[in-house]
Formats: sequence, structure tokens, C-alpha cells
Amino acid sequence: MSEKERYEKLALKWLDGTISADEKDEFAAWYNSHDDSESILPASFVESEQALEARIYARVKYSVAHAEPIATTRKSKKLKWVFPAAAVLLMGLSMGLYVWLSSVDNAERSPYDIAPGSNKAMLTFSDGRSVELSEAQNGIVIADGEIRYQDGEQLVNSQQDGEKGLITMRTPKGGMYRVTLSDGSIVWLNSASSLRYPARFTSAKRVVELEGEGYFDVSRNEEHPFVVKCDGQEIEVLGTAFNVNAYADEGGARTTLVEGKVRLTARGPNLASRILHPGQQASLQDADFTVVDVNTDEFTAWTEGYFHFNDTDMHTVMKRFARWYDIEVTYEGAIENAAYGGRIPMNMPLGSVLNVLKMAGVEYEIKEDRQLVVKGK
Repeated sequence: MSEKERYEKLALKWLDGTISADEKDEFAAWYNSHDDSESILPASFVESEQALEARIYARVKYSVAHAEPIATTRKSKKLKWVFPAAAVLLMGLSMGLYVWLSSVDNAERSPYDIAPGSNKAMLTFSDGRSVELSEAQNGIVIADGEIRYQDGEQLVNSQQDGEKGLITMRTPKGGMYRVTLSDGSIVWLNSASSLRYPARFTSAKRVVELEGEGYFDVSRNEEHPFVVKCDGQEIEVLGTAFNVNAYADEGGARTTLVEGKVRLTARGPNLASRILHPGQQASLQDADFTVVDVNTDEFTAWTEGYFHFNDTDMHTVMKRFARWYDIEVTYEGAIENAAYGGRIPMNMPLGSVLNVLKMAGVEYEIKEDRQLVVKGK
């Protein structure tokens, strides 16, 4: 664990009231050893400069009590803030906004608040067998006809050979899991997604089928290209890392290349094809591709346990929350056409995460039966 990650964890424990006396001393020593730092916070999260200042300093009590914020300046649609290092930490050492608003009073929390998603998935075999995977584990490994958890515990003997032994991993809303395929390739499967793959690769091409979202770290094998089939396209690689978002409700598949090189081919009469290079994203719509340069961290942060929004509209934000928290979202009134940005841990209760949006003026209500109502004006 890096120093940054260590103090991020201590900051969250401090805000949640679970930090020990020794950890408080460690955090205080870290804080006192650092100079002031700087953070950029999107304006969409800020009610007013005074409100933001009050919220931060209400929580940064023991270390920042003697510090004063340096003057702020406005630039276009963003607010530029300069804060002591501890306050910056609470907004995120890595980037963007951290959920330092998570320590709301119990009185402010809905009695129906919802816990975050966890490691959940189901395996279904071609002979009809189904196995529910352990929430205490985060991944499985397929090797030599056996399926084991990451820690080596045997789960099942597939009793299947070759391409005919197809296995489907499905994650529900509120679930996420990882699988190491028989060739050593690793796939992270996001919520409400499925991956279909053979128990053993035996053909000239290593073919899998994806619905939803998956991050692929493919084992290189030039003689046997790796092919992902999803939502009207095929992605062919030799060895690389990339993310595919092919949710049906997000308006077309998006492939984001982190490293290596991939070829995308649209299934259809015109067989449109594109080559992607690292840092590029291809969107498939109407049987053709649009390629743009992107910050890949935004599209892979979920594999590290973060939501990452960058000028993201409200409905897209809520779709991601709905999948991870297994909720139904409805809207009342006119919803403002605003864009949101920030990096938020996925291990926070829904109410804590929504307090970030509340600060931007978004009203909401968490009701019984996992219902979230977003209220417009």
C-alpha cells in the first residue's frame, strides 16, 4: 500500500469515526509534516465558497482548526481552491472530489439507506449446473479443468473439455467479480453484466462474449488472437488491456484502450473497422465507429473501487448508481441539465454518496424497497 493510499484510508476512518488513537496520531504527524497543497474542485459541486469552506472545516477539526483557507479565485466554470494538505486529502489525494461529506449525522440519514455493492456472481455451465460464487472471494481462476477461487480453494471441476464446455459468469445489480481464464487472461466484470467463455481455449481464436461492462487484461499469444464479441462488434487483440462498456441503456458500445493495440469490426453490411491506440476510445453507433482521445482512468476507475465522473450528466450518473446499489431511480420535476465531475469511492453507502450531489443543489429521497427519487425544480 502506497503512502497516499494509507492516508486516504485513515482519512475515511477518521471521518467515519472508526479511527483509533494511534491512527489519529499517525495522521496528525503526516499532516504536520506537509506543506499546503492545491486542489481543483468542479463548480458543479459547490453551493457557495462560504458553504464549502464551512463544510470542510466542520470536519477537519483537530488538525485544520488552526489553519485558514488562502484566497480563492474563479476561472470559467471551475473554482480553484487552496487548502492545507489534510483538507486536500479529504477531497482526494489522487484527483477530484473525495467523499469527505460521508460523515453526515445519523439524523440526516434515511432509515432506508442502502449499502454498496459487493463481490457477487453466478456461474452457469453448458450442462445446466449453476454455482453461486462466494462474496468472501473476489475472483476465480480456471486451469486444468478446475475452477478455484483466488486463494486456491477449489470451487468445482468443470468436467468439460474444449470449446463446447461454455461457462457464463453473471453479475447482478450490486455485484462485481473477476475471472482468470484458462489462457491466463484476466477479466473484471462490472455490475449487471455477463461473460461467456470456454472452459478451455482450443480454436485458432480465443473467443468470449460480453454483455454489460468488462475490463480485459489479455495474455499475449500472437498465434491465437483474443476476440471479444459484444453489442454489434468484435474486438480482436493479441495482448493488451482495455475496457468495454456495452450496457444496452448507455447508447452504444464504448471500447477504451489502455495499452497495446486492438482492431474493432462492426457486424453489419458495411463491416466498418478501426484500429485503436492507447488513450483512445471508440464508440459504436449506427454500425460505425467514432474515435476520440480520452483519459483512460475515467473508464477503468471502477476496477479500483471508484466512480469517476467527468462532465457526466445526471441520468448517466444515476444509471451507474442504480447498477451498483441495485436501486430503481425515478425523477420528480424538471432535472437541471448539469454536468458532474469527481472521483468517489464505491464502498460508501448510497446516502453518503448522494450528499455530494446534494451539495450541488440536487434533492433526493431514499424510500422503501430500494427506491431513489431524484427531485428537480
